[in-house]
Amino acid sequence: MPEPDYERELERLVRQLDRMALRVVGRDRSIVLNEGVEAFFKFQEDLFDFQIEVQRHLASLKATTRRSAQARKDAARFRQIRWNARRLGDALAWDHFNKDKQHIAALSHNDLMPIPSTKEDDGVRGTWLAARACAGPDWGIPLLHDITSCLRVGDITFLNVDRKTRKLVHHTVEVKSHRTATEPINDKTENITLQVTLITNEPMPEGLGEVKAAPAIQTRPRWQTDQRFRRQMQRMDAAVQHRKAKLNSINQIGDTTHLTLTRVGEDKHHWAELRRAIRNARKDGTSFFSVDGYAGYIVAYNPEGVTPSDFQRNFPKEALTDELHVEGHERNSMLLQTVPLTDEDASFASEVLPFYMYDIPKRAVSELLSGKLAIVSFLNIARVADALETLGYEIIPDPASGKADGRSFWTRATLNWPEGSFAIETPAPWRQMLISMHEFLGVSSVIAPAAATLDLPARIRFEDFQSSYEQFGSRHPAA
Repeated sequence: MPEPDYERELERLVRQLDRMALRVVGRDRSIVLNEGVEAFFKFQEDLFDFQIEVQRHLASLKATTRRSAQARKDAARFRQIRWNARRLGDALAWDHFNKDKQHIAALSHNDLMPIPSTKEDDGVRGTWLAARACAGPDWGIPLLHDITSCLRVGDITFLNVDRKTRKLVHHTVEVKSHRTATEPINDKTENITLQVTLITNEPMPEGLGEVKAAPAIQTRPRWQTDQRFRRQMQRMDAAVQHRKAKLNSINQIGDTTHLTLTRVGEDKHHWAELRRAIRNARKDGTSFFSVDGYAGYIVAYNPEGVTPSDFQRNFPKEALTDELHVEGHERNSMLLQTVPLTDEDASFASEVLPFYMYDIPKRAVSELLSGKLAIVSFLNIARVADALETLGYEIIPDPASGKADGRSFWTRATLNWPEGSFAIETPAPWRQMLISMHEFLGVSSVIAPAAATLDLPARIRFEDFQSSYEQFGSRHPAA
């Protein structure tokens, strides 16, 4: 029996995702402002339906991927479409939270939940019913977490304006559904009755009126005694604590201690250089640019779809050497990433700006989705080590390996208060490096947290740091 040909279906899905994406890219991307709240809600429903459709294709391919190379190839393409669809949901989330990384990160501390293969599930039904029922002037504009990859705590976040301060406020809720009755209509249809409960660990929005107790039901909802529900509420509590963590202080969140600092300096995205490189790639096939001599980007364009040979044909070896290589440096080592982010398992994915929000033309976003445009980023770790040393850090071997490996190092610095000093040792800023590669940031953004750490004596009292310094990778007081 011949294998099914998914080529047309794959192409159709890419075109459909592209049409949806074009409604939310660009500087005037807000569906709420441009089309209204109802259109925003409908867009979320359409995106969720799209993700479910892709998931069904993956489920149908699962049985054949072990024995068919073509099925494995098709499955990889479906997974990429699924991931791009989730990142479109992330773009809505980043816009919903006005790019507030602290708030988004607070709701990301959980495993990525799988996309269901059907909407015929009481939990899914209840969540969407609750969002639509509560949308309005009291609760605000709902964003469903199911369509995103970055929002992993809670089910819905409502966006509203505080009636007193006139500032934007967000309210995250967990939704629980319990079927209380089922009435068969015929062999294929039934009426169901759901009790839908919204659970929040913050004050309820004003204007809801009197809150009445739910009527008694014959069976106790399983979620009320479920250990999973307890863990969900613990994550909700931690999310609120992360979001409200006091800056430039030590905060207790759950069972752990966190040091929360404001960064030194502002992030500068190199969008103008990227736009110029895209234009040049359309003319010449490939183009190259570098940022701070720290990271380099190869942009390739092929109207038939970029392949590895497009990069190999005009690989800028001399430019990479001239602009990124540090002559004689023991830590010359290249980190490589494809841009935009393609790995849904990447631990830092929720912290990366979705590529739909890049400051590039809509046409370029479409070309990234269709594979006509591709970007590869290179980063020289030696440049990061040099920048950290310039700040005042000492570069030391990774204590786990004890070897002077250029790709793996730690840093050491001494913090001096009038009352005493501490030596702190921390790993290389890998997370910041990876994020910078996907957001076209310079080395100053990578070392900004390290710069803020050196400023600790001006921000935090000695006795406060002394009581909890072991939480932050410190090894011993300074001599």
